[in-house]
Amino acid sequence: MNQGMCDELTHAFERALPNTEFSTVFMPQARIGIEFERNANLCFPCMIYNPGQHDRVYFTEPTHWYPPHGVITTHELAAELTEQFGNPIELSALLESEQYYLAYPHGRKFGDLQPILESHSSQNSYRIVRTGDNAPTAILAMIRANRVHYTIDYPILVEYDKQTAESDMAFIPIAENQNSVVIGAIGCTKNAWGERAVQHLNRGLPAIRNDEQFMARLAMYYNNIPDYFERYEQLIRQHQRETSPQTSPDRSDNQPELPSL
Repeated sequence: MNQGMCDELTHAFERALPNTEFSTVFMPQARIGIEFERNANLCFPCMIYNPGQHDRVYFTEPTHWYPPHGVITTHELAAELTEQFGNPIELSALLESEQYYLAYPHGRKFGDLQPILESHSSQNSYRIVRTGDNAPTAILAMIRANRVHYTIDYPILVEYDKQTAESDMAFIPIAENQNSVVIGAIGCTKNAWGERAVQHLNRGLPAIRNDEQFMARLAMYYNNIPDYFERYEQLIRQHQRETSPQTSPDRSDNQPELPSL
């Protein structure tokens, strides 16, 4: 714990906004969704940036980007899956198979892949939804123990597992999303508090984009993507002058700071 990219992003905001009191609470992703539904005042790092498409969340400007989701499994099973379903793998065909079990964290969403997963939701007997803390890494342990066969996640999870568990899992690109780019941002509850929180956090973003420790953490996990930072600059620059349509513009540089985040 506390070695992930999102952990370092949280610390980077603490460094960028030193006059703000931050309180960090660890909870399962499904619980975070429940808290958003309850209109609790909170912000969650590393959400998929989709302004205007989430009815309970305001988003900051983008903070980073992810390569597209893929299938993560053992190297032995990866060879078997790609022989049957291709490389990049056809996720729709894999989901239709009764032979292979998919596991993923409860409450997790998958961007462009979500409609495909939902369209195959009738195969519930071939899915395991994991709850609790550290669900992604727990699922990798289940795959290694042959209790399930694969999960869907970002390639960063393979690198994280290698760094923390000294394991070596296989990552297979998915045909249906191989040209997608996923943008990450901070999501805050869609209420008056959350609107102020987003405006306040956006003030710290210039410092975040130059934070050496956060950049080093990105480099550690995306060292297999040579042009990661070049694309980072392009994608972030594309958004940094945009004011999100979901919130009103920051009304004044003299607006009082939030007491806590």
